[in-house]
Amino acid sequence: MTEKNSGDYVKGAFIITFGMIFAKFLGMFFKIPLTNLLGDYGMGLYSCAYPLYSTFLTVSTGGLPLAVSKMVSESLTLGNKKETYRIFNVAFVSLAVIGGLGTLIMFAGAHMFISAFDWDPNAYWCIIALSFAPLLASLVSVVRGYFQGIQRMSYSSISSIIEQIGRVGVGLALAYYLTSSRDVTFGAAGATFGAVAGAFLSLAYLYISYLLYRAGNREPGEDKYSVKAEGSGTGSILKQLVIIALPVTVSSVATTLTNLIDSVTITANLQVAGFDLHQATVFLGQLTNKAQTLLNVPLVIGAGLATSLVPAMSASLIKGDKVKARQKASTAIRMAFLLSVPAAAGLALLSSPIYDLIYRNVPEGSEMMAYSALIVIFTVAMSTLHGILQGCGRYYHPLKNILIGGAAKFILNVVLIRIPSLNIYGAIIASTVSTGLIFLLSLMDVRKFIGFDKILLPIFKGVLCSAVMGVFCWFTYTAADRFISSSAATLASILVSVVVYSAAVLLTKTFTIEDIKGVRG
Repeated sequence: MTEKNSGDYVKGAFIITFGMIFAKFLGMFFKIPLTNLLGDYGMGLYSCAYPLYSTFLTVSTGGLPLAVSKMVSESLTLGNKKETYRIFNVAFVSLAVIGGLGTLIMFAGAHMFISAFDWDPNAYWCIIALSFAPLLASLVSVVRGYFQGIQRMSYSSISSIIEQIGRVGVGLALAYYLTSSRDVTFGAAGATFGAVAGAFLSLAYLYISYLLYRAGNREPGEDKYSVKAEGSGTGSILKQLVIIALPVTVSSVATTLTNLIDSVTITANLQVAGFDLHQATVFLGQLTNKAQTLLNVPLVIGAGLATSLVPAMSASLIKGDKVKARQKASTAIRMAFLLSVPAAAGLALLSSPIYDLIYRNVPEGSEMMAYSALIVIFTVAMSTLHGILQGCGRYYHPLKNILIGGAAKFILNVVLIRIPSLNIYGAIIASTVSTGLIFLLSLMDVRKFIGFDKILLPIFKGVLCSAVMGVFCWFTYTAADRFISSSAATLASILVSVVVYSAAVLLTKTFTIEDIKGVRG
């Protein structure tokens, strides 16, 4: 496969998005039986550790992998293959150091975090079990960044699937064993350790693939391990990595901190509203594990589009082809709405029957997912817009927008959660306002710096197609529920929704084959 063919943005976006979605489905099969096993309280303990881990992970992986992807893509475009190896080596060592520090801080500071954030003390073992993951996940992200830079998206997709298989297999096995032999506290800790196992397996696959790729792509006379050639030195590469990575890292940390805001503020402010610590932990588990687990499936659309956008747009811009870059940006945002709007509508309309189908033992909290559906649309579009801005080298604009949205989120969380009639739903309102604000600010930035080609009409038609789908979805479920089981009716309505929406998109020419062909190369 030539570099030109592998540089097809839409193909790369679909490959990496498919891998992420498939991995998320595997993750759902982890969270669903886990929720039924541990209950809302056990998942609340699980939820305390994960935002903390995500924050440390983002510090170490938020910007450098993207910087690797961008720099590798630009080096290949300029025909300097050995430069890509030097970039990889510098980033790998840097992430090993940063990820190792994250692991050490989590392990040594578990009690401190519990005290500072007013978490349930039983979350201690979850934090300890998860503390080994930042180092491994950091190294995984570097190798993924390299393969994304050379537009070999399948490696990232396969590694995501391997990671989830390890996480599901080891996590569930330990959760079942420790819950039955000890209690739900240790069962939750065993579940979190699945992330460590998954990261280890993913790293093993990726690094072996990297070595095989290098061995299979050596030029005549090239030493197996040598990366010496004319080009940037280690110091220059490290400086460029930091210049690109720093604003993206801070931006990514700010994004993760919005999730940490929920973990930090929900239990404390629910107690102010009159709920005890146990009930507050239950609410946290319902929102961040039940609702968020299902909402995360369509959210990976934005992550996949953004991940593929950065090297694709960088390659176009370094060639001076702003028209092609604008075409890719326009197609990406159209795809974001095309896929996220019907997903959000379906999750909102079928929230209760989906919970009855998936969370049979603990179906409470379906309203949280229904009210959170709008967040899906804003977040997918926001992630895609950030990928466009980062691909254009506008690294600080996503950071600015996220900080504004994060500040709104924190203030609204503190104010709204304390209102007894709103309680946990105050956090949902805050997230909707925050993501909507970030989306609008990012949209204005992209329009200013690169612009769009004909996106309003396709987006409007996509919304209409989603509305038609929603009508068929609801009538199918209500009609089928009279004659068959609720689970069967739910599955039937989902199938009808997919068929109706696909037909509507094709009939209205909301997205066509010509759209995809328009961004090849």
